[in-house]
Amino acid sequence: MTEEELAMKRAGMVHKLFLNESGTGKFADLGMFKALVMALSDSDVDDLIKNLVFFNPIFSPASASYIFDGLPAGAAIITIDVNTITDFEVMEGVAIVLHEIGHALNPTVKGMQGEFVADGYAVSQGFKEQILSTLAKQVERLPEIYDNKSTYARIDNVKKLLGNA
Repeated sequence: MTEEELAMKRAGMVHKLFLNESGTGKFADLGMFKALVMALSDSDVDDLIKNLVFFNPIFSPASASYIFDGLPAGAAIITIDVNTITDFEVMEGVAIVLHEIGHALNPTVKGMQGEFVADGYAVSQGFKEQILSTLAKQVERLPEIYDNKSTYARIDNVKKLLGNA
């Protein structure tokens, strides 16, 4: 199978994990669906399936999603606010989703350690600079939420993962 055929197969498998077609369509229109698929290996997709991780792209401030198939008990749903994610470059948006995948694959790791693990997952996928830039943008755009010790601890931790600290 060619690399392109493998990517198409992976895209089909990832698409089955998306619960909301209208949100998924917008996520694809932004170029983020393709970029996410390309960021994930076959093994990563297998981990998502095995760990019952699903995606629900929504539109803020509120939207309705119609899920026609019942989800298995214990499923994790990553909600993606399509309107908010457009505030970021495509690869930054993918980094945010990868960060959330890091949480979903490590549900027992909580607090700051959970943030470090989730950031580490995105970094391991090659999105280290994008994690740093999204954190910096959040501090600038929403200082009342992100201008705090926790955000700066995450930035320092990611820099250590990069070898820049």
